[in-house]
Amino acid sequence: MELSFKDAAAGGREFLSDGYLEELRKHFSLSYTRMATYLHTNSRTLKRWMAEPGFAANIHDTTAARIGQFAYDLIMKIKEFREQGVEVNDLYPLSLLAGQLGRSVTSPSFQRMCQSGEITCYDMDFLGVYIPVSQVDQLRKAKR
Repeated sequence: MELSFKDAAAGGREFLSDGYLEELRKHFSLSYTRMATYLHTNSRTLKRWMAEPGFAANIHDTTAARIGQFAYDLIMKIKEFREQGVEVNDLYPLSLLAGQLGRSVTSPSFQRMCQSGEITCYDMDFLGVYIPVSQVDQLRKAKR
């Protein structure tokens, strides 16, 4: 759902001031760089928004609205998966695992494992595919 500009801007400022944007970043295992990319900024600025309330209070309304809509979309993902009995913080981005294993997330082996059910893959839209943390550990051990 698209928030109104006013609601998105107000939400963005609130998510920054109360530290919830940082919680969402951790919840989805997003690096500062990856989250900054989604917010159309750089990691240095994102960290400053999160660490310096005075700096964050002076962001432009369009920036606050981008943050608010992004955070809202993540919250909706949490609710959507929770309704399916899945906790997002129990999942791990396949893109991170692929990098750690020296593979591409588009590797045919990952695609085969997802399609065959060898690993449980959850599509998080723009965030990519996530898998259960327990399966991450199994795949890391299998790589050794």
